[in-house]
Amino acid sequence: MPQPVHCLAVRPRSAANPRDRRLLADAHALGLTAVTALQAADLYFLAGDLAAADQLRLAQDLLSDPLIERHEWRAARTPALGRGRHLIEVALRPGVTDPVAEQIVRAAAELGVPQVRAAATGQRYLIHGRLTEADLHRLAHGLLANPVIQHYALGPIAPSFPEPAAASDRTEVIPVRALEAAGALARSPARRAARGRGRVGARPAGWRGGRP
Repeated sequence: MPQPVHCLAVRPRSAANPRDRRLLADAHALGLTAVTALQAADLYFLAGDLAAADQLRLAQDLLSDPLIERHEWRAARTPALGRGRHLIEVALRPGVTDPVAEQIVRAAAELGVPQVRAAATGQRYLIHGRLTEADLHRLAHGLLANPVIQHYALGPIAPSFPEPAAASDRTEVIPVRALEAAGALARSPARRAARGRGRVGARPAGWRGGRP
């Protein structure tokens, strides 16, 4: 049964913060000088049956710092932005590892909210200015999203949660004699010679988890 999905947006309390100023300067460097302001927020998507008290605890004790950040839960229906205001949201593509999301699920359980079954992260950008749809796509492609690992939407985005590993009842039996034979092979002269040339199975120089 699908779990309810909740989305929390977190951004600095200060309207003038380095992140927003840097993004605005970068947007102008792309030639999009019609952008008058750009406000960024971090998004946290949580799948699970959460009560209002659970949401408050997660927002204040885990996902934001109330002293310097403000937070808001996304409403079921996104309100109209008004003229000259635009929304772009960014999230990871399906299959891309999200280590922060993995930590959120674990930390939520430790906090006493085990109802969080899955999590995902993203970013929200509120853009001010007289911009066309083509301008918004140019801004997203050129600055706000990495197309290799992220996708974006002109408006609210749907997150991709990691697929749970399928359980298996398969049992593999390894005879002890096979292990003894493998140990004898490791002690053979050929094996010792191979060790002298380098560790068997060692990753090649420059190997980075599948990316040379």
